Amino acid sequence: MSPLPRGLTYAALLTPGTAGSLVGQGIVPVERNWAGLYAMVAPATGEFAQHADVGGGGGVYAGAGLDRDRVIGLRVQVSGTILGGPRYTVRYSSPGYPDEFQVVRYYHAIVSRAAGPQLTLPGRHVRPYVTGQIGISYVFSFWERRWEYDDPDLDPLDSGTGTGDFNLRLSAGGGLMIQLRRGARPLWLDLSAHWVGHGQSEYVRDDSIADSRWGTPVRPTPTRMSLWEFRAGVATTF
Repeated sequence: MSPLPRGLTYAALLTPGTAGSLVGQGIVPVERNWAGLYAMVAPATGEFAQHADVGGGGGVYAGAGLDRDRVIGLRVQVSGTILGGPRYTVRYSSPGYPDEFQVVRYYHAIVSRAAGPQLTLPGRHVRPYVTGQIGISYVFSFWERRWEYDDPDLDPLDSGTGTGDFNLRLSAGGGLMIQLRRGARPLWLDLSAHWVGHGQSEYVRDDSIADSRWGTPVRPTPTRMSLWEFRAGVATTF
């Protein structure tokens, strides 16, 4: 059978039914499943953006196509994110003594797993997709308090950890899968953006720091935590 003209092939791939017929003719291989990994930059959003720095992390994911053309699929993933907060300086004044300053720093680590549907448009070399997921997140936080000019090798004046409950994780996003290599194991570049909500978690804000010279000055504040995740990764289909 003579090959279809390129323009007709691309037009035919825009409909799942026609794409399925091309699969049957051997023009497009059957690739129902996919798996990949990614790195990400994760800026905070909403109120959380006022009290957190841009974070980073990565994850792994896999999916299974539920129809012949992998238009409708189910995606699962596991990811980790680390965020730092701004540095807070607290001033202490006592009659007859010079002012003293202490510095409070804090960090967050988020581990999550989620699953949900993915809708992928047909295409030969570029496949746009959208996905929504639900899952659980575990947030671990750490903070420490030091005198402003302390040697960083010395133990801090005070420190603490805060572990929130397992939180409900919700996300929605989309991206493009761009084919880099053909063959038995095709390789794809996966570029995407996702909004992720990690529920209510504790983190340090400026009003979380009490004016106390020797007592614990940090009382993390429960607030909703949400992020944007801008991801770049590679995936294979099979």
